[in-house]
Amino acid sequence: MSEPEHKRGASPLLTAALPQLDPQLSVADVLRMALADPLRALRHNLVHAGPQEPEFVHQARVSVRRLRTSVRAFRAMSEVRPWRDDLRVLEASLRVLNQVLGEARDADIFQGVTLDTLRVGLDPDLLPTLVAVAARAEARRVAAYAAMAALPEKTGDGAVFLLAERLMGELSSTALAGTRQAMTHVAKTQLRKAHARVMRAARHPERLGAPQRHRLRIAVKRLRYLTDVWASLWPQKRSRRYLTQLEKLQQTLGALNDAAVAGRTLRQLKAGAALRAVWQAQEKRLIAREMPRVARRLAALEHSPAPWR
Repeated sequence: MSEPEHKRGASPLLTAALPQLDPQLSVADVLRMALADPLRALRHNLVHAGPQEPEFVHQARVSVRRLRTSVRAFRAMSEVRPWRDDLRVLEASLRVLNQVLGEARDADIFQGVTLDTLRVGLDPDLLPTLVAVAARAEARRVAAYAAMAALPEKTGDGAVFLLAERLMGELSSTALAGTRQAMTHVAKTQLRKAHARVMRAARHPERLGAPQRHRLRIAVKRLRYLTDVWASLWPQKRSRRYLTQLEKLQQTLGALNDAAVAGRTLRQLKAGAALRAVWQAQEKRLIAREMPRVARRLAALEHSPAPWR
C-alpha cells in the first residue's frame, strides 16, 4: 500500500497498490489479492473524505472502480449459488457507493474548476447570475457530502466491506475450489475483449458526439482498470507502456466528460441562457483542442504492444 503525503499534519491519502499475481496461485488467492488493497484504501479514504478534503473522495472512487473491475473479472468463475449471490449484492452495493461518491466529486469539480473558468473574463453583467449559481452549487455540494456522510461505509461498516470480506474468506475457497482455468488464459481473454470494445467505440473519433465520447470513455476506463488487475502476469515494461497510453487517453476523455457534466449542471442550476452560452463556447473550444489528441492517443494505443500478445 502506498502512502503519498497529502498535507503536513493531515492523514495521508492511500492509493491501492496493483496486485502482484503469480500464475501458480489458486483462483481464490488471486481474488483475495485483487480485492485486499482497494478495500483498505477505500476504508481509509472514506473515513477522511469531507468537504475540506475532496481528494480523499477521488481516491475512494478509484478504489471503488478497482473493486468493481475485480468483481466483474471473477463473477463467471464459479456457479456456486451463495457465492454468486454475494457477488451480485456486492456489485449492486458498489454501484450505489460509486453514485454517491460521484455526486460529491462532480460538485467539487463544478466548484473548483467550472466556476473558476467561468469567472475569467466574464461579462460584468453576468456576474450576479454567476454568484447565484455558485450559491445553488454550494448547497448541492453540501447535500452531496451529507449523503456521503450518511453511508454506513463512511465509518468502515456497510454492505461493501462486509460482503467483500466474506468473499475473501472461506466462501471463495469453497466456491472456486473446482475452478481449473489458468489465470493467464482468463486474463488474455478478458483483455482482448475489452481492448476490442475500445477500438469499436473509437471508430471515426473525429465524428464522435457527446454520447459516443461517453461510451468510449467508459470502455477505456474499464480496459485500464482491468489491465491493472492482470498486468503483473506479464513483464512490467510491456504492461507499463500499454497502461501509460490508456491513462493518457482516460485523462483526456475525462476532461471532456467533466465539461459535459458541467454543462448539464449549469442547466439544472438554472444558470440562464447567456451564462450557459459562455460555457458552451468554452466546451466547444475544449473539444476542438482535445479530440485530435484523443485520435492520436487511440492510434498509439492500437499500435502499442499489448502485454498479453
